[in-house]
Amino acid sequence: MITRPTVFLAALLLAACASFTAPRYESLDRGEPVPANEVLVIGNFELDPPVRQGQLSGIARGGLKDVVHIAMTNDLSQKVDLNSLVFVSPDEIFTAKYGAISFVPMPPGERFIRMGHFYITVIPPVMNQSGVGPTMVSPGKTEDLQLVADLKVRVPANARAVYIGTIVFKHDGARATGVYVRDDYKNAARELNRLNIPGVNAKSMRKQLARVIRG
Repeated sequence: MITRPTVFLAALLLAACASFTAPRYESLDRGEPVPANEVLVIGNFELDPPVRQGQLSGIARGGLKDVVHIAMTNDLSQKVDLNSLVFVSPDEIFTAKYGAISFVPMPPGERFIRMGHFYITVIPPVMNQSGVGPTMVSPGKTEDLQLVADLKVRVPANARAVYIGTIVFKHDGARATGVYVRDDYKNAARELNRLNIPGVNAKSMRKQLARVIRG
């Protein structure tokens, strides 16, 4: 894993807020309908080897617990630069569940997964408020996985639901070393039926597995 002072996370989030005007897609809850003119995209994101999250403190807990943030672009013209404060400027952001299937509505079309970002530990800095002004006692700590890979995702306009597979990021504890797509269609179909999403069930789910371009 990559370990940094928590002040790095604050800087990254500040840059992200300034740059990420991209739409964000999140998984539906049980019984929640798919918005008009959107398609339910169904898939799972896993880490190999599996990773357990540690301490997520403060505001980080709500936005980072049990999720992988997936950055997507409309094409492959943009380079992912891990030495930059903002690794890639996404056209869309997919907030995927970690360790569970995601059921995410999004507009039809073709897009590319460029990287996943998984936070393991986020501990905020400790400040001393006594004296003339606050001073930092401890800078805190951030540990994360940077999962760079290119996968094509195709969402047909005439589909109600599309299954893209289980996308597995192999990693060395810090960055992705490979990626592959596993077909768990039957399990996804059972989970879809349990959600009771209006107008969508396993019979209307089309298999359109994500394709690895570069991993």
